[in-house]
Amino acid sequence: LTEVDIDCTSLNLNDSTGLFNECSSLRRVSFGDGVTTLPRYSYSYYDGPFVGCTNLAEVAVGSGVTKVPAAFLSSNYGNKQPKPGKVSFAGLIESVGDHSLCRSSLTNLVISLAVGCTVGSDAFSGCPGVNSRNIDFDRIATVGSSAFARCVNIDGAVNLDRAKTIGSSAFSGCTGIETVRFCDSLTSIGSSAFYNCTNASSFAFVGAPPSVGSSAFNNVKSGAVGTYTAEHAAAWEAVIDSKGYWNGLKMQPSYYTVIYDANNGTGARTTATVEWGEPTPAGDGSFTWE
Repeated sequence: LTEVDIDCTSLNLNDSTGLFNECSSLRRVSFGDGVTTLPRYSYSYYDGPFVGCTNLAEVAVGSGVTKVPAAFLSSNYGNKQPKPGKVSFAGLIESVGDHSLCRSSLTNLVISLAVGCTVGSDAFSGCPGVNSRNIDFDRIATVGSSAFARCVNIDGAVNLDRAKTIGSSAFSGCTGIETVRFCDSLTSIGSSAFYNCTNASSFAFVGAPPSVGSSAFNNVKSGAVGTYTAEHAAAWEAVIDSKGYWNGLKMQPSYYTVIYDANNGTGARTTATVEWGEPTPAGDGSFTWE
């Protein structure tokens, strides 16, 4: 048995535990658009349906699937871990289960996350196929513990524009991340969430201060800063220490205050708060920044 194509609307794969276990000659599996439920983990929560499929090279999932089950490509036994090089999902994925694609060797991942997607614990941890181009971080609502830990090919900016909770060690060891932006409804960041993100230099907070676990920002890039907006300045100033730090981050406002004469000097003196990067209000050219 080297290739399997499954496309049946009446087949319920949710109860197909251990569906392909020990099929060591299996090279390719395709789930057609008619399949809506993928096979789940087998003997334990960490053993998926492909335990022992050590020669598996490709898994293709059709558009009917919206949820990736826990431990989909995982094994609790290192010598039985499936190691496909390519995994593709044709549909919009609403949730990625715990341990679903962790510790895999896949280098070619095709996946589109739905808005509000939930990413479970260890879902992608240690996966070299995860990068900033195939994961829409701005669509994720919940980031589980160690969800992207040690995904070293995530690089540049990570914009978590919808993530209300970020689990412990969620991005730990992601050494390619440079900047992170959080959403205005962020409530919590777990311990060691960004630990050892050694190139991360900027963390932009749009909302009020979230609860933060220990070592969340330890061993990020030297001189890394966090910024906060004018709207929530009072809340931030209440938690920043006397030296300007909060949970190890040097905090600073993302805005400045400009005092100017309106209407080319004929109007009343006006004070405006301006976010960095936004245009300065028109005045008579005599500005004072605070």
